[in-house]
Amino acid sequence: MKLSKMKRVLSATVALMMVGASLPFGANAAGNGSTLYGDVNTDGVVNILDAVLVKQYIKNPNKTYISMQGIVNADVNNVGDGITADDATAIQKYVVGSISSLPVGSSAQTEAPTGVVLNSDFDSGLGDWGSRGSSYVTTTDAAYYGTSGKSMYVSDRSSEWEGAAISLGSEFKAGQTYSISLAALQTSGRSAEIQISLQQGGNNGTTAVYTHIASATCKSGEWTKIENTSFTIPDNAGNMTLYVETVQSSGDLMDFYVDNILVADEGCKSSVKTGGTGKVPGSGSGTGTGTGTGTETTIDHSKWDNYKETASSQYIDFYKSSIKHMGNTYRLSQKLAAAEQGQPLTVAYLGGSITEGKNYTTPFSNYLKNTFAKGSFKEINAGLSGTSSVVGLVRSEKQIVEQKPDIIFLEFSVNDHEDIMYKKCFESCIKKFLEMPNAPAVGIIITRAKGGFSSQSQMYPIGKNFDIPVISMDDALTKAFNSHFLNTSDYYTDEYHPHQKGGQLVADCMAYYIRQAMKSQNACSSYTLPSKYVYGAEYSNTVNVDPKNLNNFSAGSWSAGSGYGTGLPYSYTLNGGNPMKFKTQGKGLIIVFKANSSGMGSINVTVNGKTTKINGNKLYTWGGPDAELGYYQDTTGDLDVSISGSGQFTIWGVGLIK
Repeated sequence: MKLSKMKRVLSATVALMMVGASLPFGANAAGNGSTLYGDVNTDGVVNILDAVLVKQYIKNPNKTYISMQGIVNADVNNVGDGITADDATAIQKYVVGSISSLPVGSSAQTEAPTGVVLNSDFDSGLGDWGSRGSSYVTTTDAAYYGTSGKSMYVSDRSSEWEGAAISLGSEFKAGQTYSISLAALQTSGRSAEIQISLQQGGNNGTTAVYTHIASATCKSGEWTKIENTSFTIPDNAGNMTLYVETVQSSGDLMDFYVDNILVADEGCKSSVKTGGTGKVPGSGSGTGTGTGTGTETTIDHSKWDNYKETASSQYIDFYKSSIKHMGNTYRLSQKLAAAEQGQPLTVAYLGGSITEGKNYTTPFSNYLKNTFAKGSFKEINAGLSGTSSVVGLVRSEKQIVEQKPDIIFLEFSVNDHEDIMYKKCFESCIKKFLEMPNAPAVGIIITRAKGGFSSQSQMYPIGKNFDIPVISMDDALTKAFNSHFLNTSDYYTDEYHPHQKGGQLVADCMAYYIRQAMKSQNACSSYTLPSKYVYGAEYSNTVNVDPKNLNNFSAGSWSAGSGYGTGLPYSYTLNGGNPMKFKTQGKGLIIVFKANSSGMGSINVTVNGKTTKINGNKLYTWGGPDAELGYYQDTTGDLDVSISGSGQFTIWGVGLIK
């Protein structure tokens, strides 16, 4: 063996032995702007330190930084499959002379690309990236892909086209072909499509032309690769702007994160992998799972274990009777303990008129604020009189999910009925909330009518399956009335609604539950969502969309107007025989409409040739909103919609099931 080759083998052996000792090798962050396969630390040469750096990265990606150019350089074995141990082995073989060139493998390119034209990992700021439209763009360390450390955060979007953008320089010309890719993350609680686009023109009197580059459906809480390895710039006049947005008419206005933006020569594949490691808000670093559990807060159970109730024994028995299901207390105890340590606390209520009336929400919010909130406190009351969980589901994206509450209570027990639609929508609401990225605690409040009606028989199994708290005023009041501890006048102001003292009884039961949940005997170390449902939760990705913002919208004989309350912001009233038409994508539609016991008309909702008739005359309605399923299919696809009708009919919402 030649002496020079022997030295290289010896140095390789010594250096690779250092990996086991976890020596702090790092990468040179300065890239040279061109691809030199094997040069992982971008110092201009390929040596054994590059193989060591790959092994360090594989062993602990969260503590080993490799620049974007270095990641491209490192992918030397089967180019495009990301960094693996085979890449380190290939570099080692090249260094000791076992192979003569890099890259290797079936996917190796015969010619190295001339290099990276644009790369952004945002560790040093936004660079030339900025906002598009009224959106707000900044860098953040709350989320990032791989070991980047920071990403670009895009928020405050009022239209799908608003997002993040960068002006491309004169080196980008029509007819040139590039590989364009990035890592994207959104945490809306549902899947959404994010896309890369190009604008040409639109200034100096030129007409703007928009071209789709690449897109991908991004699961909530999962870093997703968006890539086109062969995009040719169209031959259009004007300056060029590269931007990131959501799909037009999708209704997806959620915040999102972008990292590892790469523009390189055609065929260059990004090392980003969908579901790859990184940091997701609320999940710590290096998981890529988006579980939303966050950093655990230490809880002092002792003060609650030793807490002495001050109410009479009869009232304590009343409170105990209201705990239908204690459920898993992990999320609730974590949120309350964090609030005690100064973190903001937001509680939200979704329900009908009992919630809207505030007779139980106000005293319970005051209890949480005075007992736990050492920092800021916010209450969200999304009660709307006369509405069911079907309407609540349509309202919930804007009124609940986008507000990111820490604790959510649902109250629809005297509004829902036995129809399967109510059961599925109630279950879908809970699934939707529990899947939110900030991992809120969710609970069910079951009330009852003076005559005894409630939906407890269908709601309790749902709460038990999700293992969340079920607080039953039905059980507590029924027992109290039967024993004559309370009279109906001690609670009701009419057939359904509690008066102020009745609302205080509900709040007292909720507060008692909180004190029990914080005891060590009820402590839980984690929470896991169920994999099966009682009735079905297939409507959980429902959002309220205004038809005028959808594709190919035509109002026909429908007149637009104001909505119903804050949760239903628009209306369309029928004034003739011409149908409303629009196109969109999704699984189905839930129609929210004005309902009454008589005097209402009906509509025909036709989607992809299939028609469903919805009648505005419904029992137990008094001119407020109700909702029915207009169409549903098992998979997401094109929806070609036509809505016609006769008589008096007003639409107050269109729930798009995504």
